[in-house]
Amino acid sequence: MSQPAPEPAPAPAPAPAATQPASGRPEPSDRTAAPQAPVSNEPRQVGSIDYLGAPPEPVYPRTSIRLSEEGSVLIRIRVNASGRVEKATVEKSSGFSRLDEAGLEAAARGRFKPYTENGVALVRETLIPFNFYIRRK
Repeated sequence: MSQPAPEPAPAPAPAPAATQPASGRPEPSDRTAAPQAPVSNEPRQVGSIDYLGAPPEPVYPRTSIRLSEEGSVLIRIRVNASGRVEKATVEKSSGFSRLDEAGLEAAARGRFKPYTENGVALVRETLIPFNFYIRRK
């Protein structure tokens, strides 16, 4: 007598396809992925940065006050990942070298909160204006 052939094992059910939730937000498991390192080593250009403590105030040069030198200087700063200024340059001069230098010195004294993207601290650049106007009584 011949034995009946065994029935084949059922094929495993296909895994459900990954779908985007109706909210459009990633599932919680997607949000816990390891932070991605930045693709570029170039500093991020940001519109503003947060100071640690009070913003630095420039010292108005006495000679500039005596000569009635007034103006605004725009300083470009590069802030490293720990929040320290690593470079400061004059982006737009006030027209007076003493005022520009006072702006550079004030910017260099600034301390900033580290800037992070995806949990990674990055170097960034931004512009800081310093205004020099004599208060008349």
